[in-house]
Amino acid sequence: MTGAPRPAGPRRRREAPSPGPATGPTSVPTTGSATGPLTVPTTGPAATGGGVPRGGGQARTAGWRRRVIGEEEQTRPVLIVDRLRGTPFASPYRMAAPADPHRQVDLLLRLAVLLLRSGSGTAEVESSVVAAAVALGLSEQHLDLDITYSSVTVAYAPADAPAVVRLQVVRSTGTEYARLSAAHALVLDLVEGRLEREDVAVRLAEVESSPRPYRRWMVRVAWGLLAVAVVARLGGGPLALLTGFVMALAVDAGARAMSRAGAPAFFTVGAGAFIAGSLSSLLTLAAEVLPPSLAGQVPPSALVVASGIVVLLPGGTFVAAVEDALRGFPVTAAARLVTVLMTTAAILGGVVLALDVARRAGVPGVDPDAVGAAVGGALTPLPVVLLSTALGAGAAAVAYRTPPRLLLVTAVAAAAGQVALLAASDPG
Repeated sequence: MTGAPRPAGPRRRREAPSPGPATGPTSVPTTGSATGPLTVPTTGPAATGGGVPRGGGQARTAGWRRRVIGEEEQTRPVLIVDRLRGTPFASPYRMAAPADPHRQVDLLLRLAVLLLRSGSGTAEVESSVVAAAVALGLSEQHLDLDITYSSVTVAYAPADAPAVVRLQVVRSTGTEYARLSAAHALVLDLVEGRLEREDVAVRLAEVESSPRPYRRWMVRVAWGLLAVAVVARLGGGPLALLTGFVMALAVDAGARAMSRAGAPAFFTVGAGAFIAGSLSSLLTLAAEVLPPSLAGQVPPSALVVASGIVVLLPGGTFVAAVEDALRGFPVTAAARLVTVLMTTAAILGGVVLALDVARRAGVPGVDPDAVGAAVGGALTPLPVVLLSTALGAGAAAVAYRTPPRLLLVTAVAAAAGQVALLAASDPG
């Protein structure tokens, strides 16, 4: 049955339903172009915020991402100037950009080769060249440098000019601390603004052509004194000291003769070790054929071997290899370690060959146990230890051509280090 029509009038607003368990969707009237009610679910992911994210949820998610992931670039090229942190060249003075970068790149290549030939570590070469490049006005963003054990490459590629690339092979290296000191002073004056651009080439040429601080005979005497210091540290007497001095001179002379003949470094070191082993065998033979009153004066052959080998040990190369490995230059470190291993193999091969030849000739050889006891088990008075340490450090400084003003400092520092070592090893 159909009722009477309702009178027209404002429609009463429906009250919101009381909260409670919903059993289905709720229809909300819409206006505009909608043709039906909008259905909003009261259960499921949409009802709990799992559907379309709300504004507060987006802000919380963005904040979480900033705290965990961060907003900086995932990969950023490291500028070469960052290598100057922690060095004396951390804040270099910067000149105006040069009109012709070719000359500046040539100067940088000469500086790098000079440092590498003089025995500098790879990290010091890189920091010195980068600091000099920045001081000369080259842009660090367009500069690159590659250093290996046997070559140096300097590249500069500005955006508005052709790239400049220079490469030079370093075929021989040594240890000359006087030249290193002069080169370091040059770079320090440059980065602190005390050197003009036009004077850099003149100053670098002076360092390259500067004479060595000690003559060759003084270096040979220094090697002999280093051997004397080793024998004294191991408890040798006066005759043993004299024998060690002569042994070091003979080993150095033999190695230099092989080097002048063009022999590779392996055979040069092996020849020196062979001389040390042969002379030690002769001393052992003399101790057996001489009368007992004189045989007791012959120094132990183990001390002679130790004094002769110390001249050939690659201590500087080993230190540079460890430094390169710690500073992040694995290729150069590996090359230096190969040199250390080959030098050690040459020393062992030369001594073993000399002892084998002596054994085949009927000459008694050196007892390896005696060598170990002489090197590791000698008890020497403390004053002798300190004096021998200072003497050995000063002699090594002369052999490695350290500036004369640093000889006394080197000897005192070595003695102080020996005292600290003894105090740490025996606190009582």
